Amino acid sequence: MTLEELGFNGHALETIVRNLHKPHGMTLVTGPTGSGKSTTLYSVLSMLNTAGVNISTIEDPVEYRVGGVNQTQVNPKAGMTFASGLRALLRQDPNIIMVGEVRDGETANLAVQAALTGHVVLSTLHTNNAATTLPRLLDMGIEPFLISSTVNTVIGQRLVRRLCQTCRIPYVPVGVELSNIKRDFQLDAAIKRYNEIKGMPEAAAASTPEPEVKPKVEEQAILPTEHKKGRVINPEHEIIEGAKSILDKIAADPNILNRSAEEANKPKTVAQNAPAPKDPKTSAAPEPAPDPKDLKAGQFVLYKQGPGCEACGGVGFQGRMGIYEVLEIDSTLSKLIVSRATSDDIQMSAIRNGMLTMQQDGFVKALLGKTTIEEIMRVTRE
Repeated sequence: MTLEELGFNGHALETIVRNLHKPHGMTLVTGPTGSGKSTTLYSVLSMLNTAGVNISTIEDPVEYRVGGVNQTQVNPKAGMTFASGLRALLRQDPNIIMVGEVRDGETANLAVQAALTGHVVLSTLHTNNAATTLPRLLDMGIEPFLISSTVNTVIGQRLVRRLCQTCRIPYVPVGVELSNIKRDFQLDAAIKRYNEIKGMPEAAAASTPEPEVKPKVEEQAILPTEHKKGRVINPEHEIIEGAKSILDKIAADPNILNRSAEEANKPKTVAQNAPAPKDPKTSAAPEPAPDPKDLKAGQFVLYKQGPGCEACGGVGFQGRMGIYEVLEIDSTLSKLIVSRATSDDIQMSAIRNGMLTMQQDGFVKALLGKTTIEEIMRVTRE
């Protein structure tokens, strides 16, 4: 999957791509086990995998086979560890090196030395967020001036369940829930990013809506969440366009939720497997999407898990997606790292420089109708 399909957008995506095209340095992906770190790295590898570029990996195990990439699996019984494999790879002069995981000081030191000597190094770490990665490297015995000189980008991520686009239920948070959201999320930054995504030229011009019936669009929305285990898959162009088109319509006018473009001005029809309604009252049984024009100041539309339908197998969710924070090492952060600042100081400095936290990125995706507030809090609450 492309980085855009994984959920990267705006400033975060631009930061990753810009730093990946530097001639040397490290890009680290961090998060707990099962948070999608390897999938993110493979997407990066697929983006960098062009003719004339020597890419070598050391993994445990090799999870995806990528054509044109030299992939090696560790074998501790035979003496093939991350450290020994990385040491051997450096003799072959690769342009890009992927180390499955930095587990100890020896591997970390070799990765830093590789980044210092003109290689692009990709790897993962097990930390809670992007900011704690830098003190973790200090704890592994890496000198702070080496960290600030070699680490370009740190990506923190989690996986949340993706809402079924057919049976999800829109609502306006009020009362205690609204107060909790304002307490847990920095709404100004998140809503600003939401408006940027909503008004992106590429999103607005993604595709001209085609006169297709709703089930056709639902099929397109299902495909990216399936069939990707075991190999790297580049989603078909029309799948990406279909998803962007639907999200753009919903963001612009939530009233057209669960209706095709042709049906936007017709009476509402429930896009679920239910008997055809016999009267207008029955057809409006599910909670309608609130009209943005009727919202009061400070209110916004979110979505919650629906009752389930055939598209999602009666669960209300359909696949998973990532929420991210992208920490770029600039001159300010370099000074903090050299002075051995705490992870909290690094986090606050990055936020002041425009970084969205995982919670804020998740809130943007909740505003877009892709997931729920409960899912975001489940994976990010400390």
